[in-house]
Amino acid sequence: MKRIHFFHICLSLFVCLMYAHTLQAQQESTTYHLIVGSFKTFEQADQHIRKLAAEGIEAVTLFPNSQTKLYRVSVYHSKNRDEVKAFQANLKRLGKEAGWIYAEKPLPPPAKTQAPAAAAAAEIQTTARSLTAASASKSSPPATTSNPEIDPNITYYLIAGSHPDFETANNHAAELQADGFETLILLPDEESDKYRVSVYFTHDKREIDAYASYLRRGGKVKGWILARHGAAPANELAAPRGELTRSIPSGQQYYLIRGSFKNRTSAEQFMAEMRQAGYQTYLLQPTPNSRNRYRVAIYRAPNRAEVEAFQKTLKSQGKEAGWILQQ
Repeated sequence: MKRIHFFHICLSLFVCLMYAHTLQAQQESTTYHLIVGSFKTFEQADQHIRKLAAEGIEAVTLFPNSQTKLYRVSVYHSKNRDEVKAFQANLKRLGKEAGWIYAEKPLPPPAKTQAPAAAAAAEIQTTARSLTAASASKSSPPATTSNPEIDPNITYYLIAGSHPDFETANNHAAELQADGFETLILLPDEESDKYRVSVYFTHDKREIDAYASYLRRGGKVKGWILARHGAAPANELAAPRGELTRSIPSGQQYYLIRGSFKNRTSAEQFMAEMRQAGYQTYLLQPTPNSRNRYRVAIYRAPNRAEVEAFQKTLKSQGKEAGWILQQ
């Protein structure tokens, strides 16, 4: 009986220690914020931050998460709740806005479709789509905005990684998606031969800076900011989920064909039109299999899944998506 009693005591002590350890871990992972405003859009939150800055108060933006679709403005944060309460009491004594205390626990980041406007709060399935469709869903600010930081002709991306091939980029994107991010893969262009994985994009420079800071404070993706000119570049696509395991025979290429022509002059004219629209073009010479026609491709890769993803992006935009040729 004594042994059983001793065992129960040990078991109780073990449970208590485990509970204390769990509670301590939760407390250490929680950040307490003094919130002085909640807003539907980043621009509204940013305007409030500018107002506070004019009063000598430094503030940061907390972005939407799985618990709220609002942008919250925090004027103080700490792992110690009593410290935040003391700061709140000091603001009250000074006759300033004292706000309320919010306990921020590690949460999945918001999908880009939640920002920056209220109309973007509805969920959108993560399918292959380009910036044009995603920007429409999040109601981007009009070109006439008074905010000098917003330029509809420049898109800012928060890049989480650069990779030498599509498979590696897609696998990285899948990992980030599992963590709650909505990802885009930026395809190689004249400036870089890398496949870049983006976790956020906007036309607002202050918004991308604030979001990058928000992730750094949470110990999440650090990344770096890439600015690209053009409101709707054609060379980006939403990452398909899951890893790619299809083998790639040496020298094999898949082409996305957008046009087929009887003569070279017509093919070259069409290529010029496609380049003007932002596509890279490839001219495939006539063969007996092509019925002696010149084929114009707007994308190619050694992996069919990559070409399919780009084709799906075009379809989601309502654009002519062509067909895939293996050669």
